[in-house]
Amino acid sequence: MLTNGGKKQTSGYNTAHQIIGLVLFSLLAIQALGGLIHHLLFRRGHKTIIGKVHMVLGIGLLILGIVNVPLGLNLAGDSNYNKYYIIVVSILGALFLALRFWAIWRDRKSAKREASEKGVLRRGSSSEEAVM
Repeated sequence: MLTNGGKKQTSGYNTAHQIIGLVLFSLLAIQALGGLIHHLLFRRGHKTIIGKVHMVLGIGLLILGIVNVPLGLNLAGDSNYNKYYIIVVSILGALFLALRFWAIWRDRKSAKREASEKGVLRRGSSSEEAVM
């Protein structure tokens, strides 16, 4: 197999980058099929384990893909780009975590607001105040 314009040649699929790439490609097909099945069932009101598997598999595939890029850069002889890749991935990871925590905070805040609007009694309030 020819990689990176003729810099290196490998015969067969014997490097970690190539094997992980094949695994990723295969699991992406399963991921797509699982997403389609989940979508069709969820539209009919059925919650299944397929949705959870789809979510966990998707996260796993993202992580595996992120790990596979530096392996490919090393295989191509461009390992000096690994430090830039780590910086970009770290920034995107931090941004993802910040947005995720913000979404959790927003959902909790909105759930508390909805509970108070539905007339959930607080300490010291009467039932007439809750009905209003």
